[in-house]
Amino acid sequence: MKSIKARFTREKQKQPYLSDLINFTHAITKQNFTKRIISENLHRLVDTKDYKHLKASDKKDLINQLVFLSKPTSGQ
Repeated sequence: MKSIKARFTREKQKQPYLSDLINFTHAITKQNFTKRIISENLHRLVDTKDYKHLKASDKKDLINQLVFLSKPTSGQ
């Protein structure tokens, strides 16, 4: 499994005009990362401008949605 950082960097190179949050989402989609790994890397890699306006409860919802997107789709 490649690291999130490597995937994120590749996504940023492919789509430099998209926000860090969108590129981060592309990097983790269907890669089965844990909530802890996603949360740590979100704070490490994504520009805080992309999510600093969120309330704490919304930030938790964002992380939960990212975890959901990271899970491989069953049956495919």
